[in-house]
Amino acid sequence: MTKNVKVLIVDDSRIYRGILETALKTVPGLQIVGSVRDGYKALEFIKKTPPDIVTLDVEMDEMDGLETLKEIQKLNKKNPSLQVKVIMVSSHTTSGAEATIKSLEYGAIDFIPKPSTSNPATSIQYLKTELGQKLKAFGVKQINTTVIQTQSPITSVKPTIPTHVKSKVSSKYDAILIGISTGGPKALAELMPTLTNGISLPILIVQHMPATFTKALADSLNPKSSYTIKEATDNETIKPKHAYIAPGGKHMIVRKVGTETKISITDQPAEEGCKPSANIMFRSAATAFRGKLIALVLTGMGSDGTKGLAPLKRAGTYIIAQDQASSTVWGMPSSAINSGNVTKVEPLNKIADAVLSEL
Repeated sequence: MTKNVKVLIVDDSRIYRGILETALKTVPGLQIVGSVRDGYKALEFIKKTPPDIVTLDVEMDEMDGLETLKEIQKLNKKNPSLQVKVIMVSSHTTSGAEATIKSLEYGAIDFIPKPSTSNPATSIQYLKTELGQKLKAFGVKQINTTVIQTQSPITSVKPTIPTHVKSKVSSKYDAILIGISTGGPKALAELMPTLTNGISLPILIVQHMPATFTKALADSLNPKSSYTIKEATDNETIKPKHAYIAPGGKHMIVRKVGTETKISITDQPAEEGCKPSANIMFRSAATAFRGKLIALVLTGMGSDGTKGLAPLKRAGTYIIAQDQASSTVWGMPSSAINSGNVTKVEPLNKIADAVLSEL
């Protein structure tokens, strides 16, 4: 018999706690063991009755979500048998998005934006579907590679490339593509400083996130890298030493215009539930760059990116997938590997070296 996933709800709004409880109490496999109004109450509860997962409001008056997360991580570190996972529940505001990105870098396993509708029935259905799926996924045994990180995130200081190191110019490759989802902000914060140190190839990233959050992600990553990292805009020319993140809720398409390679931002339907979609970006880039690419499929739920690998592989793209042990969720990389199109499998901390050695 499968054990229920024990969930603690933390939100300073009594009304919203009630909405969350209503949404989740009917999800099979979940057991709501508590509902509290602030971080202090949450920590007291965790010490007495540890849940499997905490849904944590980002913006709270008494102790905000980020501070509460840090304290939960300290408890996890002190007691190895206590590994409470945290999913952030965020507003769509700019400040909410920025705090959410920081939380993900500090070890929250995922997040969900609060529903923007004022209709209670619609909100309940949204939370039941979106949050219910995440809670169940992170609670079941078969997804057992989630590691709660206890260290501080990478400091926001642009790395200085030593004067004797020149940016590596590759005749074989014109760009690097990245498809990534759950666990992405933490993985990118680790990967981008080393990946961009000493190369100049443009990088195009599809990270599954809603609007507002992708700009906050780009702003968070930019100080950590020697590149300019930005949210992509329509019709901009792709430049060396730049990394472009597809805007949330839109697709990023690569196209050739004369001698230039440009980005198009489109509002076409989601593919396999993903918008932005790595599949769509991969396919367009395969044509625009004629396959002179390195593609990375990193941590994430689902299989986005897999269908886009075949045209990349046929055109000669070098494809690296993240290994299971270092992935928050080994969905996207596993699917990519099973397709037979992956050239190499590496842990996250070896991917930058694998790319550099191939140039």
